[in-house]
Amino acid sequence: DAGKKYVISITDDFACRSKQVDIRKDITILGNGHTLTFEDRGDGSLLQFQMRTGGTLSLGMPDGGARNELTFDGEGHYRASAFLTVGSLSYKEKGELNIYDGVTITGLQGVPGQPGSTVLVENGVFNMYGGKTKDSAIPIAGTIAHYNPGVANITAEINLHGGEITGNTQKYSTSAYYAGAVMMIVAGNPAGSSAAFRMTGGTIADNDSSTRGKAGGVHLYGSAVHGTISGGQIDRNTAYEGGAIYVGNGATLDITGGSCTGNKALDGAGIYIGRDAKVNLKNYRIADNVAGNDLIPGNGGGIYVYSNVDVTLEACEISGNTAIDKNSPFIGEGFGGGIYTSGETNIIIKKCTISQNTANVGGGVSLGGSARIENSKVSDNKAAMGGGIYSEQSVVINGGEISNNKSIRDDTVPDIQPCGGGVAIHLSNSNSVIGSSDAGAEPVRIFGNRCEGDGGRLYVFQIRGDKENILVQNTEITQNQANSAAGVCIAGTEVTLKNASVTQNHSTKTPAGGIAVRGAHDTFLDLFRRVRSNSQIR
Repeated sequence: DAGKKYVISITDDFACRSKQVDIRKDITILGNGHTLTFEDRGDGSLLQFQMRTGGTLSLGMPDGGARNELTFDGEGHYRASAFLTVGSLSYKEKGELNIYDGVTITGLQGVPGQPGSTVLVENGVFNMYGGKTKDSAIPIAGTIAHYNPGVANITAEINLHGGEITGNTQKYSTSAYYAGAVMMIVAGNPAGSSAAFRMTGGTIADNDSSTRGKAGGVHLYGSAVHGTISGGQIDRNTAYEGGAIYVGNGATLDITGGSCTGNKALDGAGIYIGRDAKVNLKNYRIADNVAGNDLIPGNGGGIYVYSNVDVTLEACEISGNTAIDKNSPFIGEGFGGGIYTSGETNIIIKKCTISQNTANVGGGVSLGGSARIENSKVSDNKAAMGGGIYSEQSVVINGGEISNNKSIRDDTVPDIQPCGGGVAIHLSNSNSVIGSSDAGAEPVRIFGNRCEGDGGRLYVFQIRGDKENILVQNTEITQNQANSAAGVCIAGTEVTLKNASVTQNHSTKTPAGGIAVRGAHDTFLDLFRRVRSNSQIR
């Protein structure tokens, strides 16, 4: 009957026979502490619920307490389709699925060629308010998935408000598109179709998509896909790219809260931002992620930004991430312990803290594209080159501090000579500006950085390029230490220092404690202040 709700109350443990159950009513199932298993006939035709037009299935209910306790145990049997399918692509039917605290779905095993093993949202809405989906194996796509191959007028929502998605594994497939936990993909841009992922709470943890897979946690792909994250944790997931999150091919993602910690991937252990994606992050914590795979050092321990992408970060914490593997026989990777950007990218970093990250190059930030860093703190990072910031393109730094970073000698990467404990700008193709000339603007403070080791190019604040224009203004460079050029090294570059101070810097091996000028160059000092407490200025 229209509008009528039905409740099924389980009174014993039992095995479900092979059958598809179509849901066309509003039905709630209460488990009362019982376990349901699946009768296996060997052909993959295990029990499947499909929510069709007018159908809503709720596993548990709000405030259901002990009545909600229900376990579905797949016992590792292979199944030909997802256990719970929402709506239908083929028939354009829409359905709804709700899961609440007390429900556990475990041990499901998908088969190659079918996305999702637990929940497949074809056309409709999935709400996870609580419960657990765990320890399932997915051959090609997330344990919770939406895949639209290009069908028009299809809408899908995956809403995570609570619960846990843990211990699931994407395996067998070598496809570049799939994920361990949650996946939403829309191919092309079909008319009237959209896919929305929302995460306000809950946990996505310990999922694995490392067999060439993208995103151990959340994978958003396609211009019709939009994601929002305002809370929850995405922790300890593993992937080939994008340990916690992968966003690509025009998908959008807006983050305003939550965290991703302890994830691992070859590139982008925290977040991988792929081509044409649009991403904004605010008040987000990205910590203790590791970029690397099978002794190959990766790039972007916290964030990896690929190509043709605009990214904004505001009030984020990016800390304790790593893009280095001292046991690796490979050299040439390991860029951006906190953040890595490749060419043709633009990143804006506002009021962020980037600290205690480690890499071969660019301990805090490694920039291959243009960047603007405003009123941020880059501190206590470590790398062989560019302990705090390493840049190969135009960079604008206004306000904030670059402090207590280190450029260290690492015998495992002998081709990288230590330089730029605070900042290293190399081979710049565009103008770079450090410090703002605006009235009342806070100075950029570069202090307490160190460059360790022997050999040439040991400079704490190094600017090196090929006849490019670099302006340093309203900047304080103080109390830095290096073997040579503890304050500023200028090599083969046109540089203007305006209303800047270089004070109390110390060179341990050569006289150039404050400024060293080397090679073909044009150097201009305008309203330049220096204090004689540097070891020596030459």
